[in-house]
Amino acid sequence: MKKKISTLFLLVFIVTNGVAVSWTDAPDTLHRFRISIDSDYFFASNSISNQFAKDYYQDKFITNSRKDEVSNSLSAFNRFGIQNNSRLSFSFKPTLLFGSPNSWLTLSLSDHYQISSQFKKDVFELYFRGNKLYEDKKADLSHFSFDQIHYQQFSVGFGHAFIKNEQAFSCYAGLSLTKGNTFLSIKAPSGSLYTAMDGDYIDLEADLNIRRNDSSSTHYNAWNGTGLASDFQFNWTDENKGQWSVSVMNLGFMNWNNKSTYVKADTSFRFNGVDVTDFFNFTDSVKTNVNLDSSLVQPYLTDRTTKKYTALLPGFFSINYRGKFGANTFFIFSADQYWMSNYIPAVKFSPGYQLNHHAFILMTRYGGYGQFFAGIGYEYNYNGWNLGLKSEYLSSAFSKKGKGQGAVFHFSKSF
Repeated sequence: MKKKISTLFLLVFIVTNGVAVSWTDAPDTLHRFRISIDSDYFFASNSISNQFAKDYYQDKFITNSRKDEVSNSLSAFNRFGIQNNSRLSFSFKPTLLFGSPNSWLTLSLSDHYQISSQFKKDVFELYFRGNKLYEDKKADLSHFSFDQIHYQQFSVGFGHAFIKNEQAFSCYAGLSLTKGNTFLSIKAPSGSLYTAMDGDYIDLEADLNIRRNDSSSTHYNAWNGTGLASDFQFNWTDENKGQWSVSVMNLGFMNWNNKSTYVKADTSFRFNGVDVTDFFNFTDSVKTNVNLDSSLVQPYLTDRTTKKYTALLPGFFSINYRGKFGANTFFIFSADQYWMSNYIPAVKFSPGYQLNHHAFILMTRYGGYGQFFAGIGYEYNYNGWNLGLKSEYLSSAFSKKGKGQGAVFHFSKSF
């Protein structure tokens, strides 16, 4: 996982993010076919800096000053998220689809990798500084969650467009067969850790649930789960040429196979008999993984089973409006939300300028996994060619104290 994510951090400097035409759209009125390539990536947090995250996932030495930068930003509830999505799609207008020339079909293949986490300040301090600072103190580990999932989808969708007076409407519905690759879920609604004076013992109390896929099958082609997901989108262009769009995407579930591991702990346990003063100190480079089968941990995590597991997918809802200030100026307002994650509702406002076939956009957003970010976008649309690039995170991507970076790319050709 670390090598995969470290590679993603490097990709952001190669691709600079795109304002993409929705992949559910039909070919334009002058063309019958369209092929599209979409890719997006982001890391965002309200406390974890880009530099800290990059050093961690690349197994670099993490200095105390780097840790201090994060500690000074920690709040009562902290969160971070990572996503990497890519999609190849093909849309076409069959000549006799329900007898309508304004209907189309879309076929697509996509890959999705997502991480979402919420944690309190004590969790960060324990993990990266050890429990020595908590001598004769109780650390609060409650309301912790970490979710990681990697899956692929094959999607089939149907869309229809029609015009009434000066208004245009289109709707789209799709169904996706989902192949589950890997997942890890850790939930701790309540928990605390007490370290005795001189490190004689530690008391751990936690309501802990851990689920993960078959640990012997983690390669890219592994098929550890099967699910279904649905997509819905409605577009409306009003009489003033304002463009509305409402989307509900990836609404579905995943059935993970009977080799999935489930670990539950809802009790108290005392670790003693060894020096536990620095039991939770994992060194500065954090190359050591916590071994759930170690002699120290196994007596606590005794309730283990392997069984099937059904989980909801991280669905996505968005609403967008694109209106005009003047003949060549416009604005985009949108709001979105991911379900089944620690993402909070995000709002975006982006003014832009249209110059012939080119559009230049100033982008701002607040919410999600982070707070306020700003960036730029570019669109090109001419004779069936469409290109979109954007970055909503330029305000922090190259800052040492920045807490977000991202990239979106869109390319399509209608013919």
